Amino acid sequence: MVKQGQRAASRRQKQMKQRLKQKVKRSQRTINIDQLPEFMLVRYGLTLKKRLPKLSAETLQRLLQAMLEMLPAGEQWSLTLWLIDVLKTMNNQLPWQFYLLVAENWSQFQAFLVRELPAVPLTQPLIISDEVREVELITIVSHQLAVNFFLTTTQNNPALMRQLPANQIEELQSSLNDLQAVDWPKVASLLGPVEPMGDAGTQAWLTALNQLAAEGSN
Repeated sequence: MVKQGQRAASRRQKQMKQRLKQKVKRSQRTINIDQLPEFMLVRYGLTLKKRLPKLSAETLQRLLQAMLEMLPAGEQWSLTLWLIDVLKTMNNQLPWQFYLLVAENWSQFQAFLVRELPAVPLTQPLIISDEVREVELITIVSHQLAVNFFLTTTQNNPALMRQLPANQIEELQSSLNDLQAVDWPKVASLLGPVEPMGDAGTQAWLTALNQLAAEGSN
């Protein structure tokens, strides 16, 4: 007859084997950080993209692609700093309507990032250290739009931009928002269309953005 202690030892061995198998399976499912962009774009296509209007879906996908090309260092990522850095690289290359669609759909887009990034099967899971609140998003977007205006008026001349007093950008930024919403009609009056460039798909997307009115989105 098998003794109680032997049964307990046998159960422990089985549990240890099961845990070991689960650990091996998890390790086999993990991906490298350089595979994260492809993984996230696939997840976007399977989830959020399907729920958005076509132009908004493509705009957010292009924002996601830009963000995935500038991954933060470490395992704790600040969405605020990440977004600011990415928008700086875009500056006045994109029409103001790009920022309109980002602002209109940010809550859904951020929810996607907050849900999906920590779930990516990396060896070391990612941690989102902060989120961008609505008032912060308005500040970030209006600041970038103010910078874009001066970049356009100085024809992207770095020397002329450096000569601009910081308060000029701050004053224009303040006039573009009331900390509750961006004044898109005013933005539209300051920033004209952007010449469509790039491949055929990018040109078609930029043309569609240029035609978007300040009162609504598509």
